[in-house]
Parts: sequence; C-alpha cells; structure tokens
Amino acid sequence: MYLINVKTKSSCSLSESTYNNDSKIILSYVGKTGKYFNSIFGYFAVNDDFKEKYHKDFNKIKFTAGKNFIAFSGNKRGHGIMNAIAENDAMPIFPFFSFTGLEHYFIVTYDKNSIEGIFNSISKSHNK
Repeated sequence: MYLINVKTKSSCSLSESTYNNDSKIILSYVGKTGKYFNSIFGYFAVNDDFKEKYHKDFNKIKFTAGKNFIAFSGNKRGHGIMNAIAENDAMPIFPFFSFTGLEHYFIVTYDKNSIEGIFNSISKSHNK
C-alpha cells in the first residue's frame, strides 16, 4: 500500500478565499457526481472570505453557521483531482485542505505503477 502526500497549486474559490487570512478550508468529503462536478462537504472559520467567492465554481451550495465555523455542502466544478484518483484505481483520504493558493490531500493506492498515472493526470488537468 502506498500513501501519497500531494500539494497542488489552485485558483478555485476554496483556495482563493484564504489569501487574505491564515485559515484553511477543511473538506471532509469530496465525491464525483459527474465528469466535471464534485459533491463537497466542508467547513471554515467564521471570518473567512469563502462566502463571498464561492460563486466562481459552485453551481449549488448551502451554508450552516455554527459558533466558530460555517459548514457548507454543494456541487463544485472540479479541476481533475478526483478524476485522476478514480482513473488510477486509488482512493482519497479525507480531510482535504485548501489554503493560500494550494490544496493539500492524501491518496492511497495498492499499485505502485498508478502513482505516476495519478501525477500525470493531475499535471494535465492543472496545465490546461
């Protein structure tokens, strides 16, 4: 079994919303709902800018406010990470993190040969 620790550059609404503060958006679940969209559940600190930026790549979203955080769920346009994981017979390990132009996540696979396929797929989707 191979555990892959990945950080990728990102300009999606999740990572963009953390540029002006030191917080992170924590994604507890991301699942493919089609070729281009993912179903997402996550949360962030109340003072984050995410609520102002989400419209960039979400087609549906719902917010639930707590005392120190805001939870959200919705459908977000993906940028190839979940496709790369699925196409190479790997599994995501949650949570994922988004912060200051980066996404940080873990992937597990049993096949050493699929690691290169995962990185190639992610690289292609990020260099379009």
